[in-house]
Amino acid sequence: MENSKSWRWWDDVLVRGAGFSAGGVLRLASTSLAAQADVVGSTPFSDADLSDYRELFAKVSVELSRELQDIARQDDFLQAVSWQNHRLLDGAVRPFCEWDPATQTRHSKHRQREELIANYWQRYCVKNDTIGFFGPSGWGTFSDDSATRYTPGETLIERREVFFESWAIDCLAESFEAFPAIREWLKPRRLTFVKIEGDINFNGPGMKVKLPALETAVLSMCDGKTSVHDIERELSGSYSVSLKDILGILDTLKAKRWIVLKIELPAGAHPEICLRQFLLGIGDEQLQSLLLARLDAMEAARDKIESSGDATALTQALSELDELFSGFTETNSTRNEGRTYGGRTLVYHDSRRNMALSVGEDIKQGLAPLYLLAKSARWICWRLGTEVRQLLRQTYQRCVEKHGAQFDLTTMWLESLGPLSKVIDAALDNIDQVFRAKWAKIIAVEDSERRVQFTYAQLEERVNQEFDAPGAGWEGARYFCPDVMLSAIDINDLKSGDFKLVLGEIHLTINTMRSSCFVTQHPDKSALLKEVDKDFPKPQLLNVLPKESPPRLSVRTHPVLSRECDYMIELNYHTVDAGRDRLVKSRDTTIVEEDGLIKIRIPNGETFDLVDVYAELLMGRVIDKFQLFSDRAHMPRVSIDKLVIARESWRFQAQDLEFANEKDEALRFMKARSWWKSQNIPRFVFVKSKTTEKPFYVDFESPIFINILSKLIRRNTTSEAIKNKEVTFVEMLPDHQDLWLTDHAGNKYTSELRFTWVDNYPIK
Repeated sequence: MENSKSWRWWDDVLVRGAGFSAGGVLRLASTSLAAQADVVGSTPFSDADLSDYRELFAKVSVELSRELQDIARQDDFLQAVSWQNHRLLDGAVRPFCEWDPATQTRHSKHRQREELIANYWQRYCVKNDTIGFFGPSGWGTFSDDSATRYTPGETLIERREVFFESWAIDCLAESFEAFPAIREWLKPRRLTFVKIEGDINFNGPGMKVKLPALETAVLSMCDGKTSVHDIERELSGSYSVSLKDILGILDTLKAKRWIVLKIELPAGAHPEICLRQFLLGIGDEQLQSLLLARLDAMEAARDKIESSGDATALTQALSELDELFSGFTETNSTRNEGRTYGGRTLVYHDSRRNMALSVGEDIKQGLAPLYLLAKSARWICWRLGTEVRQLLRQTYQRCVEKHGAQFDLTTMWLESLGPLSKVIDAALDNIDQVFRAKWAKIIAVEDSERRVQFTYAQLEERVNQEFDAPGAGWEGARYFCPDVMLSAIDINDLKSGDFKLVLGEIHLTINTMRSSCFVTQHPDKSALLKEVDKDFPKPQLLNVLPKESPPRLSVRTHPVLSRECDYMIELNYHTVDAGRDRLVKSRDTTIVEEDGLIKIRIPNGETFDLVDVYAELLMGRVIDKFQLFSDRAHMPRVSIDKLVIARESWRFQAQDLEFANEKDEALRFMKARSWWKSQNIPRFVFVKSKTTEKPFYVDFESPIFINILSKLIRRNTTSEAIKNKEVTFVEMLPDHQDLWLTDHAGNKYTSELRFTWVDNYPIK
């Protein structure tokens, strides 16, 4: 039986919630207009009926435009938009507020601005994004008490902090490199695949280049910690050499792509601190003072942003930082225009919700069906791990035949990547099909059903039979992280049992609490590291990752729960401090067979399962592969005891949604309502399609949201780039009346609880 002995729950519970109350989106709806549209749309109507409806539609349109203007004038809304794109305030938001919807014609530009503001508004009110004060992180803990307890703080936000985007400080550092005098103080670093054994072992065995003694000596000192100045000082005692000579040799080595010669800053939440440490090591006082003054100015501008008390001050402070940055670097102060989570601006901020949450046995017992899902997740990882291990063994044997028994990780990595990608693709395609087929056998549902209910006891034996697996496929695969929403009017009164738990996403092979944006807002990072100690009592071998890799990896999502005892293996990227203890270069490792496993041996003699080196690569491929059911035209709501494992959903081809093509707004709203009623879809839904990165909220009593929906449908229909033109509607669950997260004034917020589970089964 899967239970708490099979899986360990982290004590910490992450609460992701919106920063604006959910009721805000209801301001954009009109019950009276919806009722009139239904009357006219359901019966043959006369010209007089249509005229009356049009008159009401025009009146409500003016009212809703004014409502949007009121929203757009709210200082907290203006601050939120300013954080994301402060140029929009003068470019779109304020011009919209200056327009008089009662007396001035409503052109397409006004509609575009309405939709822009409504899109931001729905994101801030009903999306559980972690972003700024309009998406704060909250923290709670599990307790042994029978009842869950929640208390909101006196303010919504307990703590906030403004951070530089790493690309901004990297760009500033690069501008410093334009000063010729700084070259003496750079710290050259040998690339990870370049190995010195008297000769230069380049790119694996058999590729050796003999260098003169001086060049070899220079190259051997390129450790990322020693400055050019210190290299010259050290070697001048043994060689007749000048600083100019050393720089010439380094330029040659750089041209061969054997070294990096630049200011390299580690990934982290505070790259400006690392840049300052580098600047403090410059021996040229005049140069040091000049560059420190620029960094000081950037930090002062950031501090001004952090202390801004309203939208006007914030926008001004952001603009001043933009101007300062562009002046120093001669580059744009934004990038990645249009990309979601693209780190587009120079700074971002994260915040912690002011709250106290103790999750009791009432909720914990309600989560019991997750054990069934976790068992099936283990099966996915075991199946994939088996395929990957087989491929790595074949690659190892091929490398032995080519290079002999002694070769390093670089050789293994380059030999394995091409075949590995094909193996993963084929394995996941097969695993996905079999996985869904197994669940379809366990939970049989019909399209005609609306609600399907099971108990844990009904499914346990079937799940055990279908998903038997000896353990997760690799160490990182032991993590199982579900997002769960609580549907309850009052979280402090669950004893009646009148609540539901609603499954959101399940993330495989990753500890989702590891991200910088969460850890920086936790009241005690050491408590999270102690949880990692329980998961991995011995040191781990972790990959050095790039600073960003869209769409998942960014400065905010970078993992920051590595411990001092953990080893970091540097293969393709250098984003950690070169002076970090237990930093291992791929060139300094050996791939061996030991105890029937292919392992990697690091310089101190310790060995690790080789598949651990591929853990991040595997995570990127399997993280979102937990899909219980195949796509279908109608999916009923499926529950196991208290846990809803599938929300009710409907799928349609965009070209079949004809109401979206109606050009007359009043008629479009009426036709959309008629279609909606014919499908028995709830009033509140989230809509997904290939043209949207994230689901967006639709209220079928809101003409504004119907307009946005219609535009999405038309975009799907006409786009030649999109082959899958499906539009999916998913019920909003919990809906507005069952939101438990409140502030001190009683306003309700959408939210989800994020848990970290760890598989106690040993890796086999």
